[in-house]
Amino acid sequence: MVNQILVYIVLAGNPNKSGKDILSELQAANVSPASIDAIAANIKSLPSLESLLEQINSDFAVPLVAQYQKMAHLDGIITPAEAKVIDFINKKLSYDLAVIK
Repeated sequence: MVNQILVYIVLAGNPNKSGKDILSELQAANVSPASIDAIAANIKSLPSLESLLEQINSDFAVPLVAQYQKMAHLDGIITPAEAKVIDFINKKLSYDLAVIK
């Protein structure tokens, strides 16, 4: 699930690249093999981002947001699409944390 959310970030930042090119760049950026495998498995068909975020345990929300932001910054550029996905994740997880408290 965490890696499926990561696919949204990767695709948002690389709209004109093939899946093969994206995976090669992630390998070069030392992304874990488990994450790369999960991204490769899910790059073509993903559940909705909202449904994935609903499954996130609030204890892991902050570290996950940090990981997603790190991935978005890998190429040094945050595209508008990446910013939109990160903003959605931040809002959704922040809301969930506020409800839990």
